[in-house]
Amino acid sequence: MRIAVFTSLLALALALPAACSAEEAVSVTVCQLLADPPAYNHKLLRITGGVEFGLENFTLHDEPCGAGVWLAYARAEKTSGPLVVEGITTALVEDRTFHEFDAVVRQPLPKPLVRATLVGRYFAGRPRGDPGYGQWGQYTLLVVQQIISFDTR
Repeated sequence: MRIAVFTSLLALALALPAACSAEEAVSVTVCQLLADPPAYNHKLLRITGGVEFGLENFTLHDEPCGAGVWLAYARAEKTSGPLVVEGITTALVEDRTFHEFDAVVRQPLPKPLVRATLVGRYFAGRPRGDPGYGQWGQYTLLVVQQIISFDTR
């Protein structure tokens, strides 16, 4: 009996820190994010917007809010391991929703319009004047860790 109780308490003690340290994503709009990028730097975000994917373009946008945010999947392309940005390791949930989303955005022209809800780690970039992310370093970056949902129009 004592061994069973001890084992149960030990398992609970080991699981509790992991459960307590689980970071919850902050819900934000594209416009809120672009209005104050430093406020969201390195935070885990839940965000919805239009997604564009093409030659030198993988962005999340909301038309009234400007250029948008550069997207990258949370895996290193050459090794398929986790992507590390600014010393932060990210991980990608490669579930059915991810694979369906990826297939849709990679379709050849004409592409459907895609609207998606994503969870990812945000990087506001370097101080003004230094390169940021994406094409010509003109964007901030959202490292996509999970596709929550998407639809096409």
